[in-house]
Amino acid sequence: MEMSTAIWGEGTPVQILQQIGTTFDQTNFFAAVAAGDALSAGTWLAVVTPLDETHGINVIELYNSTDQCLRRYQIQPGVTLTDATDYAQAWITSLDSQ
Repeated sequence: MEMSTAIWGEGTPVQILQQIGTTFDQTNFFAAVAAGDALSAGTWLAVVTPLDETHGINVIELYNSTDQCLRRYQIQPGVTLTDATDYAQAWITSLDSQ
């Protein structure tokens, strides 16, 4: 796992934990996609899941159908679910344009 820091808008920096090289349960991601709850942009899909809404801990999962790689990022305290969802949509839109 790798820890990074990000800033949402004018907010304070929050930590992001990226799970790299680890196996994690993908059931929730693909269930959200099947239910039509995923964000999309071109070959990219994103699902945002709250882990602890009281403290602003969320998970953003990104999937690229080209390489079929699912990436998971745990957003540490301080980001609302709405902000995390908006960020995820902007993120996959940007990735798709590259």
